[in-house]
Amino acid sequence: MNLTLAVLLITILILSAALYRSARRPLVPPEDAPLVQKARRDSLKIFPRGDANRASSFAIVMRLEDRSCVELRSRATDKAGT
Repeated sequence: MNLTLAVLLITILILSAALYRSARRPLVPPEDAPLVQKARRDSLKIFPRGDANRASSFAIVMRLEDRSCVELRSRATDKAGT
């Protein structure tokens, strides 16, 4: 019984570490990073206080046939961004 609980605990710890590493990775792929940085710089012209820059962790890049769009969100749970 103790051995089973120990194996279960170790399995849970390994899975937790893997999930934590996945959750901490950058949300923006490296190839989209320059596009997101430009969007943040441009947002300072519209929002001088830098409200949009707080959204750096929650940038969403959408690629369409004729353009690329970057949505900056202040929180991951926001329904819409800037």
